Amino acid sequence: MYLLWPLLFVSAQGSIKIDGRPRQPTEEGSVRLVGILDSAGRVEIYHDGQWGTVCADEWDQAGAQVVCRQMGFSGAIRATSGGRFPAGCGPIWMDEVKCNGSESSLSKCSFNGWGVSDCTHTEDAGVICETDDRPKQPTEEGSLRLVGGLASSGRVEIYHDGHWGTVCHDGWDLAGAQVVCRQMGFSGAINAVSGGYFGAGCGPIWMDYVKCNGSESSLSKCSFRGWGETDCTHTKDAGVICVTATFSLKLNLKQPIEQELFVNGKVVLEAVVSGDIEAVKEASVSCKVKDKPLITVPGTTDSSQFIKVHKITVDAEKWFDGEKVTCTVHSNNRRDIEQEIFFDKGDGLRPSVVIYSPGYIPADNISLVCEVSSPKLGNVYIMWKAGDGTYIKGSTSAPIHRKDSTSVLSILTMTKEEYENPSTTITCAVIHANMENMRSPLQVSAPKSKQSEVSCDD
Repeated sequence: MYLLWPLLFVSAQGSIKIDGRPRQPTEEGSVRLVGILDSAGRVEIYHDGQWGTVCADEWDQAGAQVVCRQMGFSGAIRATSGGRFPAGCGPIWMDEVKCNGSESSLSKCSFNGWGVSDCTHTEDAGVICETDDRPKQPTEEGSLRLVGGLASSGRVEIYHDGHWGTVCHDGWDLAGAQVVCRQMGFSGAINAVSGGYFGAGCGPIWMDYVKCNGSESSLSKCSFRGWGETDCTHTKDAGVICVTATFSLKLNLKQPIEQELFVNGKVVLEAVVSGDIEAVKEASVSCKVKDKPLITVPGTTDSSQFIKVHKITVDAEKWFDGEKVTCTVHSNNRRDIEQEIFFDKGDGLRPSVVIYSPGYIPADNISLVCEVSSPKLGNVYIMWKAGDGTYIKGSTSAPIHRKDSTSVLSILTMTKEEYENPSTTITCAVIHANMENMRSPLQVSAPKSKQSEVSCDD
């Protein structure tokens, strides 16, 4: 059993996917983005066998450029901070990161030292990278690009004298937006936006007091003060929202929120609508079980990730009986999008739950693994507790398929002091198909010793 811990930990790392994006090689100094989109998320770096986050203290555009290029993108749109993306867990590997922007990898920038930080995960740094699915602009004098939105919307940037720069919104109007959108290949503009709607840019502000009549073939042919002559700051960067033939929308139905399930005994699903930000804002979602409507509560729109999350409350008995929930995205003048989700009972058997603790106690953080398995495992929901504290969500793997069984792993990382506290019992709690009372999850406690196994078979 002592050899099982490293094997399981490697299996967990090799099986976890972040929203289906390509796995990053687990080499020292590798970086990955954790979030909704492939090109945007919380920055995590691999060090000493573990993924950890980066503190946003001193985090800036230069560091974001290094991360995005290391990830294979052409560059960075924005460096984010203050928990713009969901907070991470585990070690905070880097703090006070200072890059000049030319480094080949983030680990080559200067920082306090591995794990030397006074931050919390509410300060995790993130990036939004340039993606290859944007129309590629030739770097010719007067070329335009849109930054901070999708292909059809964003902050207006114009290429001049070898550099991309922004446009001040003083005097910015729909006529100017029409010129920009047509130059970009769109049929026209929906709106001219101002006041840093798509985020503040960096570098030169090339144009100010732009006045177009709407018939110009390019923005540089409109009248303006002169290249670089401005009294604006980047808080006044101008933007546009262009007309497109269709707005692409996607719907992603997610399994119940574990915190609601374990703490409140409620089944609350998330319907994540993503796509062009303006289409996301105006879209609505309705859900039903058979022909009975469900209560759907729309959330706020996250413009940085181009998503809106709607929450749907489902009757717990119907959910665990496996009844399908059907949700539909409604959007004006666009085809409705429909998706179904249901609870997979699997083989309906009570699963086996095994907790693995490390064979030795390292100096700083340790990780516990809770493995839930069954011959044909369906959906299971796993959370942790330390003593009488609140439920904690670990890092959960994708299903691991073996010859005779299927397993899911949940990994909890904690400090050595938390683990060795004699008054704290660490528990792995599991909600599964074969339960009489969903408010009483199957619970297994971790003995504070070397590798240990506890099976919960009848």
